[in-house]
Amino acid sequence: DEAIKRKGEYKFYYDLAKEWYKIFKLPFVFAVFVLRKERRGFSKRLNSVLEGSLKSFYRDFNSLKFPYDREFAKKYFFECLNFKLGKEEVRSLKVFKGLLEKGAF
Repeated sequence: DEAIKRKGEYKFYYDLAKEWYKIFKLPFVFAVFVLRKERRGFSKRLNSVLEGSLKSFYRDFNSLKFPYDREFAKKYFFECLNFKLGKEEVRSLKVFKGLLEKGAF
């Protein structure tokens, strides 16, 4: 949110997801919850809580206040974010790992 609010304050800014997609044609993965296999029960609870929170957020979206343009918020939250780790996201993580191993960053 802070980066979105301050977008116009600097001469340059970069949308990491957009730049990544331009180069690799893959989604940018910002975060992953990782748990040990023996914690599968916790994983199910965590997924359940996350899904419930997301449902509540999207259900109540119109009554929420944002520190930036509502249309931007709607596009961002409804079209840009993805909370599932599918095949394309896994491929993207592998590309990122390869770049790290090569010392590209």
